[in-house]
Amino acid sequence: MVELIRGQKAKLSDLTPAPVFEVGIQIAAPAGSVVDVSCFGLDADGKLSDDRYFVFYNQKASPCGALLAQGAKGGDAEVFRVELGKLPASIRRMVFTATLDGAGTMAGIGQSHIQVTAGGAPVARFSFTGATCRGRLGVSRVGVGHRLYDDRGGRPNRDAANDGGDRLPARLEDHGVIGD
Repeated sequence: MVELIRGQKAKLSDLTPAPVFEVGIQIAAPAGSVVDVSCFGLDADGKLSDDRYFVFYNQKASPCGALLAQGAKGGDAEVFRVELGKLPASIRRMVFTATLDGAGTMAGIGQSHIQVTAGGAPVARFSFTGATCRGRLGVSRVGVGHRLYDDRGGRPNRDAANDGGDRLPARLEDHGVIGD
């Protein structure tokens, strides 16, 4: 298994040849906070050009069935099943995000991770805390945990640990999501 560090890039095809894999996310939220985890299927311009590829607690699957939120599993708070062969060519990357609802901020999260598993075995993991990402997660309530590119186009995967500050609407608009 590859232990990813902040900013590291790795090709998904180098991590696993499996066209079906899972992405598990565990966030140790501060007391009084609840974590919501989502997956955005983005186009080549990094935009959510189709709202049906925003997979979260209220929309558990993409229309083609390639992205499926499975809930808690194996110690992870949320696990997404990804089937690359089912993704339309228009979806070029997946961005996994975690948002806090409650009193805490991302700076207060404990030992957390995002992990890619194929065939039941972990192949890559990015571990972090609010302290290790300080300055990136700061006082925000939203953080981008990992960008996963469909590397059939040669794009690398990369951890992001970026914050959205309290600018969630602006962060979502960066990816083509327009809020009210």
